[in-house]
Amino acid sequence: MKRFIFLAFLVCGAMASLTEKQQQHMHSIHTMCVSEIGVSEDVIDKARSGDFVQDAKLKCFMKCYFDKIGVVSENV
Repeated sequence: MKRFIFLAFLVCGAMASLTEKQQQHMHSIHTMCVSEIGVSEDVIDKARSGDFVQDAKLKCFMKCYFDKIGVVSENV
């Protein structure tokens, strides 16, 4: 879980320097993973602010997101 928290902050920091097109692509990945996993946007918002609740769907969402952007492989 600590690895996911680190990666989440890393991705958030990287988002600040992305072009508009790249940000739109990242948002579409976010939307796909939310749809696939069924995680609540409230849980994601809490995680963005540093409040990582023990939620299996949040973990699955983060894995989906990181898989799709190429941060981790699907074997992890």
